[in-house]
Amino acid sequence: MHLTDAHGRQRVFFDKPPIFGGGDALGPKATYPIVVTIDCVILRRTSDPDGNEVVTISTGGRPQATEGDRSEFDVRPDQLVEP
Repeated sequence: MHLTDAHGRQRVFFDKPPIFGGGDALGPKATYPIVVTIDCVILRRTSDPDGNEVVTISTGGRPQATEGDRSEFDVRPDQLVEP
């Protein structure tokens, strides 16, 4: 799964399909790309130098980010979905 964070950097995650909320839709016969979700917790809300809201979230380490043990990311508010 790819995520472009609030700073324009692409983050890549990997894990089993159920972690991404796609269920059976992520099987070998799926037509990609597919929009998926990642469970997260909002840690704080701040603003960037231009006054745009930035939300820092934590994935709790699941799914794994390809850059190691990183689990906190800055995202735009419009990237968040209420459960």
